[in-house]
Amino acid sequence: MTTSSGHFEADDLVRKEIPDIPFTYEFVLEKLGEGWPLFQTALQKSKIHNVVVSTIGEGTGFMSTLKKFTVHFADPCMKPMSAVLKTQKNEKFKPMHNIECEFYTEFGGKGIIPLPVIYYAGKWDASSGIEGLLIMENLSGKGQLVSVFDGASIAQVGENK
Repeated sequence: MTTSSGHFEADDLVRKEIPDIPFTYEFVLEKLGEGWPLFQTALQKSKIHNVVVSTIGEGTGFMSTLKKFTVHFADPCMKPMSAVLKTQKNEKFKPMHNIECEFYTEFGGKGIIPLPVIYYAGKWDASSGIEGLLIMENLSGKGQLVSVFDGASIAQVGENK
């Protein structure tokens, strides 16, 4: 799927749209390479063997479409790398996506509060029909969901720093 330099070859999978979101595998792989230095380094070491995309958070009250995007490399010694893709599925809430992008841009990486690393924050643009997309760090095994009604204590927030 890729050459060892990280440039994507034109094959069937790369140009296809990811199920349930209006972005191609090629687009996401390029954005990961641009926004995630460790991923770019991995692309320079190995070709991609395959990409597995799975839906996460379905039926749990999320207003967005969330996908786990896992890249498996041809080199069997390299561990798979994954990120989370987030798009807004409800037309009424699409403007909130842009607020979320601004939030991550403003507060991400500053150590004020623990947040996932954002590899790409593409805003939604109704006038041009461009869909919004967040590509972020996969926090599986690093955090936990907290009920909105219970809130998070200072201790819980501080534990994850």
